Amino acid sequence: MKFRGNKEDRLKRAVNLFKEAADEEDMMKAQLRYANCLCKGTGVIKNPNLAHKYFSKAADKGSLEAIFNVGNMYYKGIGVNKNVKEGITLIKSAAYKGYAHAIKFCKER
Repeated sequence: MKFRGNKEDRLKRAVNLFKEAADEEDMMKAQLRYANCLCKGTGVIKNPNLAHKYFSKAADKGSLEAIFNVGNMYYKGIGVNKNVKEGITLIKSAAYKGYAHAIKFCKER
């Protein structure tokens, strides 16, 4: 199946499909992908608050990338009230479980 239209239209359709799948409770990868789109404003209006919601859903299912991202959002105060202590706790949790970006973050700080 090939989507027609320009790159922007195809991207918007993809993001809509991510959202549709992300709203299903057992779709951790879709929640993660949709949250990334919301965080960066890729194919959708940038919305850090909503990104945090979807990252949190994926984190609750054990996604180390999502745990790191939620921690980073707390650490920097992106889309949520800044809470450095909570951010560090989550980032360390992802690092202890072997997530490379979290390990790097911890080593640099």
